[in-house]
Amino acid sequence: MRKELVFIKDKCKGCAICTIFCPKKIIELSSETNEKGFHYVIFNGNKKEACTKCLNCALVCPDWAIEVWQEEDSDQIPGGDRISGGASHNE
Repeated sequence: MRKELVFIKDKCKGCAICTIFCPKKIIELSSETNEKGFHYVIFNGNKKEACTKCLNCALVCPDWAIEVWQEEDSDQIPGGDRISGGASHNE
């Protein structure tokens, strides 16, 4: 089963709580801002592959701005089960 982490920049208010709880310390605030004027979270450089998909960031995000897409045998992440903002997940 493959998971992919997705940051939803327009939901992010730049609180950076997720950066504190990331065990790999691979999440940071962007120098750019979203449409609300907040610096949103991104992966440090090209460290996305280092993400273990532990869900810590999604679980602590107060705005559900981090989603984890999960798939079983499909090549399309959107076809899998949606894990949104740490509310619940299927494994």
